[in-house]
Amino acid sequence: MAHIASVHGAAIGLVLDRPLSPTPPPDWEDVLGWWDGQRLALREALIRNPGSPWTGRLAHATAIHRLDAESALAQPVPTRLSPEFARGAAEMVCGVLLPGSAGCGSGDRLPAP
Repeated sequence: MAHIASVHGAAIGLVLDRPLSPTPPPDWEDVLGWWDGQRLALREALIRNPGSPWTGRLAHATAIHRLDAESALAQPVPTRLSPEFARGAAEMVCGVLLPGSAGCGSGDRLPAP
């Protein structure tokens, strides 16, 4: 929860073009309320700037975290993502996440399957 809320908080700054460094509360009991506030603030920021490229990126990142959390359930929920949505997620990973990590250059791409 703290990780997702921190990402959402940083995204608020990106969407509104004012850098933010959100810090989760130190006590676990306060994290859920803080996360809910970050979620609502992000929603408002995206409403103010609906053309932001962060909208799709956050949708994909949040969907992956949701799938991860659901897979931890005793009886996982069957989750379906459309092929178009999944394709967008793959483009985000290859075009946004990987080039900035592990020494990948900005032009690096995963080989086609």
